[in-house]
Amino acid sequence: MEKKKVSVAGTLAVFSLFLLSMGITVVTPAMNVIIERWAATVSVTNIYMVSTIPTLVMVPVTIVAGSLAGKKVKYRTLAVLGAFLFLLGGCAPAVLPENFILLLACRAVFGVGVGLMAPLGNALVVGLYEPGKASAYLGYGTLLMNFGGIIFQQLGGFFAGISWNATFWGHAFGLVGFVMAFFIPEPELPAEDSSAASAPKEKMHPFAWFAAITLFIFNIANYPLMMNLSTFMAQKNAGDAQAAAIVLSVYTVGGCISGLIFGKIYGVVKRFSVSLGLAICVVGICVAYFGANVATIGAGMFLDGFGFSIMFPALIAFVGMLTPPSTQAFGISIVTAFMNLSSFFSAYYLVVIEHFSGKDNVIGSSYFWAMAILGILAVFYIFYNPIKNVNN
Repeated sequence: MEKKKVSVAGTLAVFSLFLLSMGITVVTPAMNVIIERWAATVSVTNIYMVSTIPTLVMVPVTIVAGSLAGKKVKYRTLAVLGAFLFLLGGCAPAVLPENFILLLACRAVFGVGVGLMAPLGNALVVGLYEPGKASAYLGYGTLLMNFGGIIFQQLGGFFAGISWNATFWGHAFGLVGFVMAFFIPEPELPAEDSSAASAPKEKMHPFAWFAAITLFIFNIANYPLMMNLSTFMAQKNAGDAQAAAIVLSVYTVGGCISGLIFGKIYGVVKRFSVSLGLAICVVGICVAYFGANVATIGAGMFLDGFGFSIMFPALIAFVGMLTPPSTQAFGISIVTAFMNLSSFFSAYYLVVIEHFSGKDNVIGSSYFWAMAILGILAVFYIFYNPIKNVNN
């Protein structure tokens, strides 16, 4: 079925969903400040929940949103509601009384908002645009996701320099997405024919689950590097929260550049895109670990972000190639949900590392674990070709 033409405002509205998807990173450069504020009364593992509880809440919400989007609930409705809760739960800790339980409750509301929007951007790109344009737009979406990350991380680092709770004003940038959500276009559903009732129901391709597991493993190893970057840099005397925000922004700059040229990269390496991205991540993590200042740590994080933004859109593109249109939104929601679920469990993954390396070495050891895990995944995808039966 030929796709309908999408207005400029509609395309910008779709892209705004990618821009907000990294709103969860506002607190990342501020984690050291947040830990200092609450460490006297709350365990560090529980303090990490300020960063991870939104990702846990996002998991079921993302799956529900993916199953409803475009069928029982309009994409626009989900986007508007999600952006509203993003603003409400994101900014509230800046003005509410200092209570840790209340803080986590606000983070949960924020997680619902992000979860409602999480599967929409990629699903809308696949549903609204022809395959050639969709591949390019998936790359642009990754670029905007990383660009949004730069904005949110810089805002988080700036406000963290004022106070730990001022950090949450960084979520106010979500107002842009809230306004644009009202212009979200709706994909046309395929026309039903008389044989539709008797035809077998289309099933989601199993690779959607495989891609979800891949991203779960990737993120459970990689996310702690982002979450603990401010502490890692403080241990190396390489900078404070604002310096960590700069390095995190360099990570997302790498993702922006990679997303911009993803279409060209994929055109050359095709099925090896996932392995290439993972290999670049491994090199970047190695450089960051041995770095002694903002420049060298930033160079490593740049490569890590560059590699991720090759691997991630490649997996989404594979899911789009293999999964029937009627199940694409749900398939993408599964992938997104598993990636977010891993962010929550990453705190407990660090507990496992601590068991082997000791409390004082856990953050440094997480870099070696990440290199090993991502290296194994890279080798696996050299030999595993999920799209061998697809013309691409």
